[in-house]
Amino acid sequence: MLAGLVAPRGLYVMENDLDWLGLVSTTGSMGAARMTYQGFGLPNNMGFSLVDSHTHCQLPSLQQSELDAYINAFLLSGSDPGEVNHSRVNVDMADGVDWRVPELS
Repeated sequence: MLAGLVAPRGLYVMENDLDWLGLVSTTGSMGAARMTYQGFGLPNNMGFSLVDSHTHCQLPSLQQSELDAYINAFLLSGSDPGEVNHSRVNVDMADGVDWRVPELS
């Protein structure tokens, strides 16, 4: 719910592919938050990035470029950061979301 309350402002969420971090819960909750951004017609204002092949608390180059795009978009130039929504975990949103995305804009 907290991530969805940030909408329509810019939000970039990074996750590391470590089993004890709760990959399914993070992917599912960020998927629900993304639905809020879709309701505003601004899905690119929220990015979610779950990547692997790095150690705990390390920022891999893929996430650095995504973070830079969000900093440029929402703190500097106001440009569209592009779509950032990737995770190796598949979560069926219908299992936990019993509502449809409303048009909020």
